Amino acid sequence: MKRFLHIDLPVGKILGRLAPGLRVSIGETLLDLTEDPEPLGAMPYGGIPDAFEIHTNAFRVVYTYGPDHVSVWVLEIDT
Repeated sequence: MKRFLHIDLPVGKILGRLAPGLRVSIGETLLDLTEDPEPLGAMPYGGIPDAFEIHTNAFRVVYTYGPDHVSVWVLEIDT
């Protein structure tokens, strides 16, 4: 089931400033969350129900999800 993807305004601004290759990589990860919001490697975040964190060598993302949406609240780039 695909969910609606909500990207918080500050996260969208960060995405807009990234190099194209990194932007595509992060974008694919975020779009994949609409089908599988708890992929392998996603860790529960802060004891908040349905909040998760994905941390890679290139970035960290924090998001919440429900039956019809995924909301991305934090994006940090690790360079």
